[in-house]
Amino acid sequence: KSTDGSAKFLEKYKDEFKGKIIFIKNEENLGKAASINRVLNYIRTPYVLILDADTVLDERFAHEVMRGFYSKDVMGVSGVVLPRNIKSRTQHSRLIEYLLGTQHKKTQMALRGVWTIAGCSMMWKTSFLREHNFPTDSIVEDMSLTWKAQASVDPERGRKYKIGFSPKALSYTDEPETFKQYINQTDRWFSIRGVLKDNFKDVSLGLKTLTLWVFAESLFPLIWLAILGWLLLTANYLALFIGLTLDLGILSAISLYLGKKHRYGLRKIVRGIGWFWVYRFVNAIQFWRRMLK
Repeated sequence: KSTDGSAKFLEKYKDEFKGKIIFIKNEENLGKAASINRVLNYIRTPYVLILDADTVLDERFAHEVMRGFYSKDVMGVSGVVLPRNIKSRTQHSRLIEYLLGTQHKKTQMALRGVWTIAGCSMMWKTSFLREHNFPTDSIVEDMSLTWKAQASVDPERGRKYKIGFSPKALSYTDEPETFKQYINQTDRWFSIRGVLKDNFKDVSLGLKTLTLWVFAESLFPLIWLAILGWLLLTANYLALFIGLTLDLGILSAISLYLGKKHRYGLRKIVRGIGWFWVYRFVNAIQFWRRMLK
């Protein structure tokens, strides 16, 4: 029930794609989760790809994302998400955030606990989705299902389910253009208290460790900001200069390496580093505001 004209477009071409595409039209706007649950009745394949409207896939995405199903315990897999258009300061900041996030996901796999599957482009086992359904009572339904999977036990094998990550499965999504849109998005992303409350005691030690890491990672920018403020107020300019140089130096080195790896131009990376340095403080404030609210 979207209002962007997509229904009219599909109506126009539905005869041409007859037998290839099933067009399911909601009578009312059910939201993402409920719409996915409705569509599951039509799926006849063992795996199902869920793709957001503002996301496009690399041509090898489906091939690469299937590599993430490395064992029977894996229920869902996602890959690397990168910004589709990079024009505004928020989009430049998000580029660096996503590049750093690829390394974060590799660490999560080492800990055997994935924080959240990338909701804009993800592959799931159809049988798991039919059994558990997407949660309709959460505004972070992708994270909610990710944690629900990792907190559940396979009744036949007696082992907890897993979530996979495929670093060569690339997708590109639209990011907020304005600061207000960015705040609205992060406000939704960080509404995670319910997910932690419902699943924390049942997930693996690795995911519990990762949770503590995420909390510390979100607290560090605020501590660092306080230290910088104190150095400035006490006129300790040498220590301030050294701290900023080390901070930006390490951030720049990692970002430039990852940017080159994904074939982003130097100009985009350098501009992104500057804006990300600022926006990570915004993210930290948003995170704790949602956690404590």
